[in-house]
Amino acid sequence: MADLSITAGGVHIVGATTVTERALAGEAVSQGDAVYKGDDGQWYVADCTDAGKHAAVGIALTAGGAGDRVVVVTSGLMDLGATLTVGTVYVLSAAGNIAPAADLASSDYVTVLGVAVAADQFDVSIHASGAQVA
Repeated sequence: MADLSITAGGVHIVGATTVTERALAGEAVSQGDAVYKGDDGQWYVADCTDAGKHAAVGIALTAGGAGDRVVVVTSGLMDLGATLTVGTVYVLSAAGNIAPAADLASSDYVTVLGVAVAADQFDVSIHASGAQVA
């Protein structure tokens, strides 16, 4: 997959209506990582290749280690600190990364993270389908 090259310092909220949640990290989380909520209530780096980790629910706005509080964007506009292609649907890739939907590979789990509405604005609208690419 051609993952986005995210610059952590460029990750920030764009709109006043962006929804965030404070979360307890269960492992090291970097800014711009797609994350899921584990059964223990802690948040972990999501992965499209793993049946137990593909259901992302947000994108990390702040970084932290295991046991740290992080802020996660669950919907709304944000800057991912990467150059986006307007109109492109982006999905969860491996190891919390984000990639264009066209780059999904066979047997990857499809979790839509959102759509680029400008070269520096991402509309977070997450849908974890549970389906795998044939």
